[in-house]
Amino acid sequence: MPPGWAATRRRVLNRDGHRCVQCGNPASEVHHTSDREDDASLVSLCHGCHASITAARARAARLD
Repeated sequence: MPPGWAATRRRVLNRDGHRCVQCGNPASEVHHTSDREDDASLVSLCHGCHASITAARARAARLD
């Protein structure tokens, strides 16, 4: 992860109230919605939602 990631992760989790933006469960992970590293492109997710998104992206990449 980039330098300062721990602080960025804390900031994004705090911003999102430590809740998954997809399902509302407690969030423990921060997900990049784009290749950018700014807070606007980061969201808090629970482990399950993050795993689902990551798996879907991997499937899509294999189909390309």
